[in-house]
Amino acid sequence: MKRLILAAPCATQFLLVSLLTLLVAIAQAQTPQDPCESPITGFEGPPGNNPICDQPVEMVFHIKVGAGTFYPNSSNLPLLPVNPRIDVTGNFNVNTHLNWQGATIRIKPGIAINIGTTVSGPASLTLDDCDLYACTGLWKGILMSNGTTVKTLNGTQIEDAEGAIQAIHTQNATLDIEHTTFNRNKNGIVLENTPNATNKPVFINFSNNFFHCTAALNGTTETSFAGVKLIDADLFSFFSGVNVFRDQQYGINAIGISSHIGARGIYMQRIRKDGIYMEEGFIELLDSDIIDCNEKGINIETAKIVDVSNTNFAVTFSISPEPTLYRTGI
Repeated sequence: MKRLILAAPCATQFLLVSLLTLLVAIAQAQTPQDPCESPITGFEGPPGNNPICDQPVEMVFHIKVGAGTFYPNSSNLPLLPVNPRIDVTGNFNVNTHLNWQGATIRIKPGIAINIGTTVSGPASLTLDDCDLYACTGLWKGILMSNGTTVKTLNGTQIEDAEGAIQAIHTQNATLDIEHTTFNRNKNGIVLENTPNATNKPVFINFSNNFFHCTAALNGTTETSFAGVKLIDADLFSFFSGVNVFRDQQYGINAIGISSHIGARGIYMQRIRKDGIYMEEGFIELLDSDIIDCNEKGINIETAKIVDVSNTNFAVTFSISPEPTLYRTGI
């Protein structure tokens, strides 16, 4: 039996190939980019540096503060202008109830803002519509001590810190965090205690905050580790408003035998590993969303209590053939 072979003329063949190439190109252009194609713990390209540090004209600051300057403590500060520009060149001690409004604050890498005590009791720091950042490296962070308070609000942005706000082995520390952006920090908020400690740090407000990582951390090619890091510590946040976590290795990372999470209104997207990782403890999660690019939405090694309700786990683009990605909600 003879086979009938139909051959298109050369011009027709060229037209068909061109049309096929065009359709493929259009399909590729419309296919969403998988955000997890980049390295899981970092970025490709040169080490990061805060874009504000690369401006052609260097910013002029109103005052230098910290150890080695005339103003090592907040009690030494003179009256500052509206929207002050502050250069923190040495460890700076807050020993009053300090309120900075509209301030641009550059902090030298490795330097900390320490919140201590006033003449009558624990000190406090309020950052209202402030911008804190570092150049070339990471600054230490805001370090709390027993009974102190940190309040951030009105679009305050904290960048380039090892841990933007830290309460390490403290008692009765208070965090009041709202409408605040944490960007390009190794960790946003770090709470650490010994197992079964009493009077752990507490949130009296935790609402409408944004934890993300838009570029490599200063001086590295790494991305942020976690928005909130807990070590035998608690995060209880049932306030109104939504807290957003994006483009970090973990949204919330909780280790130790007595870390606990209770929250509502958590929105996680493009988390490179687990949305919430917990070594051991209990979790209550309400009215939340965990979207795209999680190895696991919630990953608990040893679960005591798990109560998850009205929470959406979803993938909005084609699932990767890599079996460890996108496969597990809880």
